[in-house]
Amino acid sequence: MLHNKTFCQSNKYVILLLFSLLAYFISAYVAMQRVSTTIQDYFVINLDTMIQSHLKKIADVMPLLFVVYQLSLASLQKSRSRSNTIIQRCVLLYSLKAAIQFLTLVPAVNGIDECINRTFISSVLYGNCADMMFSGHTGLVYLLSVGYYRFCFVPIEGLFLVLSKQHYTSDIVVAVIVAQWIEYYIPFAPEYKQVRTTELV
Repeated sequence: MLHNKTFCQSNKYVILLLFSLLAYFISAYVAMQRVSTTIQDYFVINLDTMIQSHLKKIADVMPLLFVVYQLSLASLQKSRSRSNTIIQRCVLLYSLKAAIQFLTLVPAVNGIDECINRTFISSVLYGNCADMMFSGHTGLVYLLSVGYYRFCFVPIEGLFLVLSKQHYTSDIVVAVIVAQWIEYYIPFAPEYKQVRTTELV
């Protein structure tokens, strides 16, 4: 009986593997039909410049608000452990981002014209124009928002970044995957967890 149950479970996973491979090859074929000399994103929408500007400002401010919130919370709780964990997560997030964007350069959604006259200081003050993979904004919002709130704030942040043409959709998806891994790799100490781990996944 046990052998039959194990055999059925193995078959289930083999079937899942076959379906995932089929989905992969279909999506790869569809993407190949759209290939051109320019980078394409399924979800790019051309909005008015003023609206894009407002969305960009909101998307830029949201991660900063979460940083202030988490550090204030750690300060109020007098929790050095909590603030150290937040800092460690941010260090890992931006170290990975630095390595990945250095290894493969992806032009910005609006092209490379913005990069031509950008100095080091202006890139620090106003943002880089080719640091696409992956979205640090989304990663920060994911890591610093907790529980069910992240299911509201992370999609909003990702949507605003895509609509304001600061990132591609793939940058947002990969940022969420990276942030989940970072959260798993650098967890909060048990006494400082605000929600159960099962609520965060």
